[in-house]
Amino acid sequence: MEYIMVDIYSKIHIKNKVYIPSFSMENDQASIQPRVSVVMPSYNSAKTIEAALISTLMQQYPNMEIIVVNDGSTDTTRDLVESFQANEKNITIIDNPSNYGIARSRNI
Repeated sequence: MEYIMVDIYSKIHIKNKVYIPSFSMENDQASIQPRVSVVMPSYNSAKTIEAALISTLMQQYPNMEIIVVNDGSTDTTRDLVESFQANEKNITIIDNPSNYGIARSRNI
């Protein structure tokens, strides 16, 4: 998998490449905005998790964390999230030992 850094306003779609948005904040904008947590339950989401993470990372809000709740996935969902986590420090993974369901996973 190839990674390319793009600015948060870019919308580039080329087959077989993952684009990780990257931006800098001037004057420490993140510290003056309330922190927003995006909780993303995920069960066997290897086919869709990349698009979901890219979409969330493309948001322009400066002080956001993404919490992916891996709800007992048996596919490569966790590996894909970890590949994003290597470039984006605001992504956290929580692993459920088994499939608890979407409602319980949102309330972990």
